[in-house]
Amino acid sequence: MVTGLEDVIERLRLAVADAARLARAVRESWAGPSGEALADRITMVGRALDRQADRAAEIARTLAQAVTEEATGPLVPSTTGRRPSESRGVRLPLLADTPDERPP
Repeated sequence: MVTGLEDVIERLRLAVADAARLARAVRESWAGPSGEALADRITMVGRALDRQADRAAEIARTLAQAVTEEATGPLVPSTTGRRPSESRGVRLPLLADTPDERPP
């Protein structure tokens, strides 16, 4: 994974654990509807942080995959008029140099 994002993911996971601990502490020490409401809000913040950590991990995987793929520039037709790759590159109308090079 990308190093900077790994740090962000780790910090988000630590914040999720802190939010869970804080919510438990509030529930245990503050009886009543106000304490329960605050603990519920803290739990919601923890869930939101967990979702953000998951999204950051997904972005890091995507970036790592993009880095490992072969990096090539845009492919354009060669001087012979042949397309170097059918899967990538600019799609330009080409004229064949000889009848043998005409597409089927």
